[in-house]
Amino acid sequence: MLGTLSIPRAAVRWYGDEIVRGMLSWFWQALHGATAHVKWVSQFQLYIDYMLSGEEGPTNYDGWKPGRLTVHADLTAFSFLSRARWFSKVMRECLRHHGTKCMFQYCRPSSRAIFMHTRCAAVPWCDQRLALVDEWLLAHSRTGFHRTSKTLENLPLGSKDDRFERVFLTCA
Repeated sequence: MLGTLSIPRAAVRWYGDEIVRGMLSWFWQALHGATAHVKWVSQFQLYIDYMLSGEEGPTNYDGWKPGRLTVHADLTAFSFLSRARWFSKVMRECLRHHGTKCMFQYCRPSSRAIFMHTRCAAVPWCDQRLALVDEWLLAHSRTGFHRTSKTLENLPLGSKDDRFERVFLTCA
C-alpha cells in the first residue's frame, strides 16, 4: 500500500515541515508491514491514535501550527470536532501531495465506540490499536458516540499512552 516515504514540498509549503513530517512519519510507522485487513477507520480514531502515540495535532489558529506551539491548547475553546477536522484535513492533504492513494468515504467505522457515519479512511489499521482507541473513547462515554450525542465535542486532548510506540521522525 505505501511507497517510500518522502516529505512533499507542496504540503510543507502549506502546513510546515514539522506538521507534515510528524503526521507522515506516524502514518508510515503505523502501517509499515501491516498485516491487518483493510477496514474503515474514522477521522476521530486516527486523530486519537495520533495523540495516544504522543503527538499533538495541528491547529489552525492564526495559521497552521504544530499543536505543541499553540499556547494553552488544552484551555482553548477548540472542540474535539474542530481539532479532529484539522487533523483529518492535513492528513488527507499530506497523502494527496505525497501521491499516496487512500480511499475516503462517509460511512460507519469499524469501532465498538462510534455508532454513527463520519469521514473514514480505508486502511489496514492494527486491530489492537483500534481496540485501545475504542477503550479511550469508552472511558469518556460508556454508551459510545451517536450522531445526536454532544459528548464527542467535549473530548479532551489525549496524552501519550505507553502501549503505543513513540513516533520516530523520518529524515527523508
